[in-house]
Amino acid sequence: EINIYESRYSYINSLMALGDGLMVGSCDGLAVFSLKDPMHPQEVAWRDVERVQEGDYIVFPSYAIKGDHVYVGRGKSLQVLSVRLATTLTGFGAPDAKQKLMIFPNPGKGNINVICNLPAAGVAELELYNLRGQKVCTKTYSTMKEGLNLLNMETKDDSGSFLGSGVYFLKMKQGSYKQVGKLLLSR
Repeated sequence: EINIYESRYSYINSLMALGDGLMVGSCDGLAVFSLKDPMHPQEVAWRDVERVQEGDYIVFPSYAIKGDHVYVGRGKSLQVLSVRLATTLTGFGAPDAKQKLMIFPNPGKGNINVICNLPAAGVAELELYNLRGQKVCTKTYSTMKEGLNLLNMETKDDSGSFLGSGVYFLKMKQGSYKQVGKLLLSR
């Protein structure tokens, strides 16, 4: 039996292992598929890249992965993308707009990563609350993009002190849009 799964991009010209998944490259961008179920790959992330067209021809890109970056070469340009987000998503699956925030490591200690899925580009706020419902930290991000975003943050309160061990709730806000998650800190 042969199953066929289509990427969002046409003219696939590159396949690479990426964490627990597969990176699919095309003339239009990169898609990442989770291989949790190898017989049913699931697309979990994508990124459009600059399309280069010379006359009637499309310039096909080349891709390389080194450390935490994907390098996309095409024509005279080089784009550098973060591989951390895509690698994480192959293990967990991409968050829907209605799902909770993805937080890792969780339980966490010092720095944590938060993946959110935003409806628009622009300013967004991330708030941390303790179990009593008290807001202990607010961080404002002014350069968020539409879709998936990866944030790295220290687990400190607004005064700069590290938060103690316990359960905290995170809320990402952008206008009337909200996305929430739960974090367990262990010091």
